[in-house]
Amino acid sequence: MSKKERIVCGLDIGTTKTCMLLARVSKNQNLEVVGTGYALSSGLNKGNVVDIEAAAACVLKAADEAELKSGVSIDWVTLGHSGDHVQSFNCHGAISIVGKLNQVTPQDMLQVIRAAKAIPMPPGRDILHILPQEFFLDNRGGIQNPVGLTGSRLDVNVHVVRYRRRDNGHRRVLEKIGPPYLGSADRGRSFYARHCHGDADAY
Repeated sequence: MSKKERIVCGLDIGTTKTCMLLARVSKNQNLEVVGTGYALSSGLNKGNVVDIEAAAACVLKAADEAELKSGVSIDWVTLGHSGDHVQSFNCHGAISIVGKLNQVTPQDMLQVIRAAKAIPMPPGRDILHILPQEFFLDNRGGIQNPVGLTGSRLDVNVHVVRYRRRDNGHRRVLEKIGPPYLGSADRGRSFYARHCHGDADAY
């Protein structure tokens, strides 16, 4: 693998099977699958982890197969999150633009997203992702990146994904495998995980 090549890794810990996929990202951002690994799942019930050690063993088995096929060593994964402990819904936020020439800045963009996620959170639940869907500038919609545009009011529609904190077994599975999610593994492998709900990183 050349130093310029970028490899991405996806992990899905399902009730029936655990899957890992490695893909090479090309210069034009296309993906080429270079390795896959599968294991029959154990330690899960309806998407929820009920046995951390059993689930961790399945992840390691899938990782071994994916690494063997691709010749790539895995050091981080994007983790798919599902189960009845995960909920999602839409929210709206708005702020006034008060900067020089009423031009939207990156700070304004972050501020309006934070305003959208400033919602009451039931006890025991945390936000997993905030996914911006569409920005509005003075009621003009269809904007994906408002930075540099001018207006007096900036709105955003976001999709919020939240989960029950006590049911975050997927994270504990990766902690069991090794650092930097605390824990350690006899085999010395460590995974850095970005939680996914079929989507992107949180703000």
